[in-house]
Amino acid sequence: MSTPEPRHASLAPRPRLVLLVAVLLAGGAMAVGLVGGLGATRATGAAEPLPQGPAETLQSVLRALGQGDVEAACRSAAPDGVPIVDDEQLRGCAADLRDRLDDVSDATLRAYRRIEVRGATVARTRATVEPHQIEDRPVPLRGQTFTLVVHAGRWYVLV
Repeated sequence: MSTPEPRHASLAPRPRLVLLVAVLLAGGAMAVGLVGGLGATRATGAAEPLPQGPAETLQSVLRALGQGDVEAACRSAAPDGVPIVDDEQLRGCAADLRDRLDDVSDATLRAYRRIEVRGATVARTRATVEPHQIEDRPVPLRGQTFTLVVHAGRWYVLV
């Protein structure tokens, strides 16, 4: 019996990732979460220490976007619920994010750099970050709830 290939195995553009960035940075409604993948591993090239929990992961993703560090944001993203598994996928994600950041105001990017995530509600392998747990959030993030899941001991943002 053969197992169907997961959707994430394709290196085609990820419309859900593009939607996440557009919503995060443009201020629309969004939900972010994480789910585990089948045999996925982290893309190479990460030199900085990895975040430990869901709150730290979300904070690092949002701050990375504010700093224009699209590679760091992509390393904690899970398109279609599965972490990015190789450098080619990482480059594609980074290119998509870079294009989106070009349309974001400097004031909004500065606001993302100051975000503080103060906790998350964790239930087994899922975590939820509610709006009241995000301090110094810019207007585009007000009212947003984020969902994360853990895979292989690390938290990812579902996009």
